[in-house]
Amino acid sequence: MKVALVSTDSSGIGSMDRYAHLVKDSITKFFPEVELSHINIRHQSKGTASRTLQRFELAKGIALSFRRLTVDHSADVYHFLDGSFLYLANSVPMERTVVAVHDLIPLLQTRGELGATKPGFAARRLLALNLSRLKKANFIYTVSQNTAADLSRLSGCGADAIIHNPVIEAPTSTVSSLSTRTHRNFILHVGNNSFYKNRAGVLDIFRRISDRMPDLILVMAGAAPDDNLKSYIQSLELSSKVEFAVNPTDTELQSLYTDASCLIFPSLYEGFGWPPLEAAQFGCPVVCSDAGSLPEIVGQGGVIHCPDDVDAFANSAMQILEDTAFSTMLSDRGRSNLQRFSLHEFATNIRAAYDTAHHRYEESKSRRL
Repeated sequence: MKVALVSTDSSGIGSMDRYAHLVKDSITKFFPEVELSHINIRHQSKGTASRTLQRFELAKGIALSFRRLTVDHSADVYHFLDGSFLYLANSVPMERTVVAVHDLIPLLQTRGELGATKPGFAARRLLALNLSRLKKANFIYTVSQNTAADLSRLSGCGADAIIHNPVIEAPTSTVSSLSTRTHRNFILHVGNNSFYKNRAGVLDIFRRISDRMPDLILVMAGAAPDDNLKSYIQSLELSSKVEFAVNPTDTELQSLYTDASCLIFPSLYEGFGWPPLEAAQFGCPVVCSDAGSLPEIVGQGGVIHCPDDVDAFANSAMQILEDTAFSTMLSDRGRSNLQRFSLHEFATNIRAAYDTAHHRYEESKSRRL
């Protein structure tokens, strides 16, 4: 079977790029008989053009790349690792596609369910076009039950399967037991500046903790802070207590998880949510929100609160900092929870999706004949 993996992550460092490598590496490892080709459709518009022109050039470039895709990479199955640009993929035969749906944030914004600014008319039109293409896909899967429920509720489009993301087992040499972890007296958050990551909420939580533990530091790993976040840090008088680890490497992030006292993760929504699982690998206790898929993914592996309950988050973090038995219990539960997210199960489910899609296509082709 020939499978073309299609991704559209232009950064090369984001979660979608990481997801592409997980799919490629897991299928290659467990199902080497599948012939894979990985096509990352990237197109950089000219920086001197207006924003509208840049967007037009971006869309045009992606559409042209999709046309070349079917010529240069003939495949039995086209696996869209992220369905965000399906509206530009008119040249790809949807009857031979497997599409991954990671989250429904744009649709949730359109419905006004996340408290963020609603997309404009043009964006809503593109969302509708994308959704119409998605409904033509041969096989659709989501990365969580929560995303599947959102997909059904918001679009009437059902998921064929739920395939949780895997957690890659870290090298034994890099995983410290709790007894050997070197706490550097800091709390960790991992995320970017997207509104649903709730970086401002992280600062509110930390402010409560800092009032009781003045020597504590907050490390925010991920994207560099935008101007709004910088201003908010200053307004809370936390400039000397907040550090940024900008786009850390895997090794640097592992060190942060290993050394942090705990991870706080008060997201307003997550289609899946990798950081709590990553933290658990390194014995880092987790306090996260009950939004989106997080209760499903974290399970008993962390303390869960409403993202708006700043005091509850702060109190749980304080309990971790002050109660070694409680911290150890959370670490143990977090590690036990990881057993649900194996690479082999992930690869098996992805392979089953390919087989189902290919079988459906062959059956429909036979009926037409």
